[in-house]
Amino acid sequence: MPDHFIETNIIIGYTVDWDQQAPVVKQYLDSITRIDIHTSPRVLTEAEDVVNDRRRLTKQAARLIFQDFDTGRRQPPIQQIVDFVWRELSHYRDSVVSHVVQHIRDHEQYYIGLTQVDTRTVLERTTDDIDDDFDAVISIITSIRNHNCDGLNCSVFANIKQDYSTLSVFGTVDSILSGKSNDRDILLDSYHLTQEESLNPLYFVTMDGDFLDNESRLESCLGSVDIEHPTTV
Repeated sequence: MPDHFIETNIIIGYTVDWDQQAPVVKQYLDSITRIDIHTSPRVLTEAEDVVNDRRRLTKQAARLIFQDFDTGRRQPPIQQIVDFVWRELSHYRDSVVSHVVQHIRDHEQYYIGLTQVDTRTVLERTTDDIDDDFDAVISIITSIRNHNCDGLNCSVFANIKQDYSTLSVFGTVDSILSGKSNDRDILLDSYHLTQEESLNPLYFVTMDGDFLDNESRLESCLGSVDIEHPTTV
């Protein structure tokens, strides 16, 4: 079987319990125990950036609940809190807010508690708890980077290029992905891996629509990279 290269949303699905894609990622990883898995430092850095962005937004949601959610001191059902957060964060993408909402559902006691008090000590304690949750995720990503993650045997391809513009395929990939530079460079990390280690094909495993919607065009350009959803490998 071909080796696999996992990109950012697979890493997120593995490390973040409240990610909606976590069950799909778990099923995928459970099914490929004898296949070599690769990723790149660029993927791990992007995953850390995503986690820290969600951390910031989750703490913002906690502050909004504490400051602006009016219950009249009745204990509200969690759905009322979720609806409030969707309204307050409606200017963010749904996929971003859904991470926050899932964290709220998984940790109801944090957020219901914020509606019952008016002391900032409780808010500070809750944001500390949120930080602990996200720190735990970051520590897993760090363990993958350091090659000592007990649950995921994944090699990190260190010999990436910071600038792929000299590659003959660069312009085509850049055009197909509409100038999304990080997506482009992560895909080219996998392509560069195939060239360095003579892997053909290499499955680039993703749930990102930017890759999957352009699967045929990207595969025609790259040749050695086969773009796959985790449910199809």
